[in-house]
Amino acid sequence: MPRKPSPIAMYIVSLAISLGPASALPYDSTNPSDRTLAWAPCDLDFPKITVDRITGPIDYATLEVPLHYTVLSSINSTLELQLIRHAATKEPFKGTVIFSPGGPGGSGIEQVATTGHLYRDEVFNGQCNVVGFDTRGTGRTIRFAFDPTKGSNVTTSFTSNAHPIRNNDATFASAAKWKVLKKKARDDRKCFTSSCKNTEGNVDVGRFLDTPFVVRDMVRLIDALAEDDKHRFWGRSYSIVLGQTFAAIFPDRVDRMLLDSNAFENWLLNCISTGPSLSPGIADFIRSGTTVQDIMPELAAVILQARRRPYRSP
Repeated sequence: MPRKPSPIAMYIVSLAISLGPASALPYDSTNPSDRTLAWAPCDLDFPKITVDRITGPIDYATLEVPLHYTVLSSINSTLELQLIRHAATKEPFKGTVIFSPGGPGGSGIEQVATTGHLYRDEVFNGQCNVVGFDTRGTGRTIRFAFDPTKGSNVTTSFTSNAHPIRNNDATFASAAKWKVLKKKARDDRKCFTSSCKNTEGNVDVGRFLDTPFVVRDMVRLIDALAEDDKHRFWGRSYSIVLGQTFAAIFPDRVDRMLLDSNAFENWLLNCISTGPSLSPGIADFIRSGTTVQDIMPELAAVILQARRRPYRSP
């Protein structure tokens, strides 16, 4: 008997598909020695709740990067990235690990400031520097807000009542899942884009917020570190996409990556158990009796279709 489709699996994959693949950009690094970082004791004005969690000395530096990497008229416009470092304490030194907390929206500066010493000592045995920065649109780097009520077709895309993939019919054809999923990814992306654009203050900065741009910021950072030109990266949550995008554009620059906190089974279980009141847009699409074990094969099947027939949401 054919396995019943799992719409929640489709929902999860559509979020990933809506990101779209990154466009490859040419590499145009300047001489790393021209941009060596000047580390100094950190004097950033952190909130008290952050200061209370900082253990040990932390270093601070800044790095200028292009504001826009693809528009020639913006070639002289720059963006200053603030960097935080917990320096290695033991020999032999094994390089710098760039940590990004994802979220999306988490502050790499505050995360590394408060927990970087633990990563350095307990994960890397004190032999690596741990560096963090706020990626574009987060923390101290191009502040950006998002109001989901500002988009078009908000009811359709952000609530479950009129969701385009809602279908609990056991006869829902397996072959139709990919077609429906692509439509959902397209609709969601349009709504998210509209909401972002229409949120006050975003219209002038949106064109500078792009995952491939953050990738190129990291290339500039790696060059400025003046070590071995290789990327050692620990990315969590959204930052697994950042790491994957880096590896796709600059595979020869990768040393090692830890891509941490993909979607996990307990999260799927929570979506099943909380119901539509706490998980709108997800729980309403689950048939009675659905289990995590039902969802995972369906998720794998849709991912396989995505690999066979790639789709980029506009």
